[in-house]
Amino acid sequence: MMPVNTYSSELLRKLSKKDHYKDFDSNQVYLSMQESPLLWYSVPLIFLKSKKADSIRSIIGVEKDLKHASLVDFFTERGEYKLGPYLEEAYRAAVPNAFQKNLERLISV
Repeated sequence: MMPVNTYSSELLRKLSKKDHYKDFDSNQVYLSMQESPLLWYSVPLIFLKSKKADSIRSIIGVEKDLKHASLVDFFTERGEYKLGPYLEEAYRAAVPNAFQKNLERLISV
């Protein structure tokens, strides 16, 4: 168990690699997510590493120069997880390649 301030700070830093979003501090972001989660589905908050995440960018269908993706980007219109088949393959691999390791790091957030 930890204080909400600590949790919100860790959560935002894990997602976006920043301690704030625009003019909101981590507490405000967390409370807003709890109060209005639908509003946050399309906010580009999830950090994608440069170059290493180019494969992920192409799978989820975002531009190569974007640093952040939204939650909506990771799902099809039917609600299917776009990375699902690739993650299943990565978990089955005895020796995961760089792309598979990157996928595993992305979902461990």
